[in-house]
Order: sequence, then structure tokens, then C-alpha cells
Amino acid sequence: MLTAMPVATSEGSRVLGGIDRWIDRFLALAADPRPFDRRPTLRTFEKVLLLHLSARLWYGAFAPSSISDVGQTWMSYAMTLCFAMLFVKRLAPLAIGGAFCVMLVALWGTFPMTSNHLFLELWTLLLLVVIGGHEEAEARVWVAAMRWSVAIMLFYTGVQKVLYGAYFSGQFLIVEMILKPEFSSSIGWMLSPEEWERLRLLIPNIVGVGPYKTSSLLLLLASNSVYLFEMSAPVLLLWERTRRAAVLVVFAFVVAIQGGAREVFFAGLMANLLMLFWPANAHRYALPVFSVVYVVIGLARAFYVGGLR
Repeated sequence: MLTAMPVATSEGSRVLGGIDRWIDRFLALAADPRPFDRRPTLRTFEKVLLLHLSARLWYGAFAPSSISDVGQTWMSYAMTLCFAMLFVKRLAPLAIGGAFCVMLVALWGTFPMTSNHLFLELWTLLLLVVIGGHEEAEARVWVAAMRWSVAIMLFYTGVQKVLYGAYFSGQFLIVEMILKPEFSSSIGWMLSPEEWERLRLLIPNIVGVGPYKTSSLLLLLASNSVYLFEMSAPVLLLWERTRRAAVLVVFAFVVAIQGGAREVFFAGLMANLLMLFWPANAHRYALPVFSVVYVVIGLARAFYVGGLR
């Protein structure tokens, strides 16, 4: 027994060392080619993220929840307090932990109708809690891990669309156009007036009504390009040579899609995440810009400029 223990320990160390090397290689694919201190990027990212979450809670931009109005108000206060705490360096870890707890409550209240956006927000907070990023090496690891998370998320959404099969003949876009007038105003021009009139008269919640298909080449190209782009974009984002161009193209893609759907909060979240792929500190001036954007969104909602989610 006494002689076996060191052998087992040595074997275990070799296995763990091999796993560590594979993790390092995996993360290195998404790392900066010329490493630099990413902590300023991370600190601003945290502020923008919690500003985004505070705005989402105050504006009620969540799926229908079982949490009372009073409870949601207190969640809004709590998230705003967490955002304010980020400006005191020693309170930053507590602020991120508190924000994660608030979003867990939001998950509980909206389940099973929880949006994919909320899961992405929770995962981002979880990585911040686990990795921290308060040391220079930790910040670089966190940026690489978050880049991989965004790449995997994008690829999976493309695969998901292929598995559902609702994009091949434009079915998903057509139903969205019927159910959401703001969506039809964005892409309805791709259909002829006669075909749009036929589709508009269909009732999506009645089984057997249809078919929700189109012969419009333009809409078919738009529909099928969505999943093809989502499955190829991760490679362009992770490959260092195409990273800059990919950030701009993916951002334009997100704005086009979410602009049509009026899902401005997801567009804001993705903009914050995509800036992490930029080789330099793209977050340097992000907080003032995002602050103005969310104030404008709040004013738009206050004055009943509808459809913003």
C-alpha cells in the first residue's frame, strides 16, 4: 500500500497534466496573438453587462414571469445596486455574484418560457464568478473562454435551425411575419403582394392550416442564409486573420436580424460580447455609448414607440 500510493499519484498527475495541456491548446485558439492586459476590457464589459441587465429588469423585457410585480421591482433595485457596486473595486466580485443570484431568480420565475437570451446572460455571469479575471492571466483565460462560448452558441443556433427544418422553405420567417407586424414591415417587401396576402390570411394556431411556404427566391435565400451564416461565423471569429472583419460582419448580421424582430436587448448583449473578439480594447468607450442607447430605449418605451423587446 505504501509503495502503491506514489505511483497512483504520479499517474494521476500525468493525466491531469495532459488534460491541462489540451485545455490550454483549446483556449489558445481563441486567444489574442499578442497577449496584453485584458483586465480593463473585462472591467468595462462587466459594467456594460450589468447596465444591460438593469435596463432589462426595469423595462420588463423578460418573458412572462410568475414573480410578483413587487418582487420584480426589488430585483430591479438589486441589479442596479450590483451595477453601482462595480465602481468600487473591492466590491466587484460581490456585485457579480449578486447579479448572478438575481438572474437565477429570473430563471426560476420565467421557466419554462425562459428565453435563450437569459441563459446566455447567466452563463456569462457564471464564467465571471468562476474565473474572476482579477489577475492578468485570469482575464486572458476568461476572454478566451467567453469567445469560445459565443462561437459555440452561434454554431449551435445554426444546427438547431437545420434540425427544426423550419428555415428551408421560409416557414419560420413567414409565421413570424404573420404573428408580428413589426417583423413583416422589415422583410415583407421580399414577397409579392399576392403571396403576402395569401399568407397573411392563414391562422398559425390552427393545426392543418398552411402551407407556410413561399416561392420567393429572395426570401428563400434570406431564410437559408441565416443558419449557414451562424454555422460558419464561429470559424471566422476564432481565426485570427479574419477576426476583425468577422466582428463587423456578425454585428451587422445581428443588427439586421434583431432590428427586424425589434429585439434590441439581445442586439445590445451580442454587441458587448462581440467586442471581446476585437484584438485591441474595444470596450474603452463602450460604457457611455451603451448608457446613451439604453436611455434612448427607455424614452422610446415611455413614449410608446412599440415593439421593442
